[in-house]
Parts: sequence; C-alpha cells; structure tokens
Amino acid sequence: MDIQRALQALVPDARFAGTIKDNTMEQYRAIEWKDERKQPGEQEIVAACTALEAEDAKTDYLRLRAAEYPPVGDQLDAIWKALNLMQLQGVFDLPEDTDLVRNQWLAVKAKYPKPEGME
Repeated sequence: MDIQRALQALVPDARFAGTIKDNTMEQYRAIEWKDERKQPGEQEIVAACTALEAEDAKTDYLRLRAAEYPPVGDQLDAIWKALNLMQLQGVFDLPEDTDLVRNQWLAVKAKYPKPEGME
C-alpha cells in the first residue's frame, strides 16, 4: 500500500508535519495536518491505494516489457543495419530524410570502426 502516493492523488502537495515515508497507517495517523483542505480519512486512503494499484496493474506489462527489451541503442542499431541492407540490395528506396540519417550513421561507423575480432 503506497500511502504517500494515495495522499498525493487525493490532496496534491498536501501540507503536513511528520513523515509517512514507511507507508504505514501508524505514521499516517501520527502526522499533523497543516493543509486548509480536509485530511483524507483512513478509508479514503485505502480506497485510493486500491484504485492506484488497480490502475498500475493495467500497465504492468509496459514496465515488465521495458525491463526485458534490449537497450534502445541496440534496437536502433539493428533497425539501421536492416534498412542499410535492404537499401543496398535494392529492396526499396529509403525516403530522403531517412537515407540522410542512414548516411550519417554509416559515416560514424566508418569514422570509428569496430576493432578487428569483435563481433
């Protein structure tokens, strides 16, 4: 249960003294409310936590995928290698701006060649 996040969702930038860094209801009960807006009750906090967790569950796949995808640089390198190969084989002509970027990519690779024996 993320009490800090729930409180932020219910009362953005709420002013209070004390801490809820450990996300416990005991800490929440102990804070001194200094905000002019009404302090949410425990049931409101629990409901907000539940709603936020349900919302997170809908997008968990994004976080899980991102953690396992190859680094973006490796993905881009693979794409540019494929585009370059298709261009060289005459599969299709790249749009002018894409071909410009491909040529910049090739120039950088030529300027800083990979050491021999490295794959």
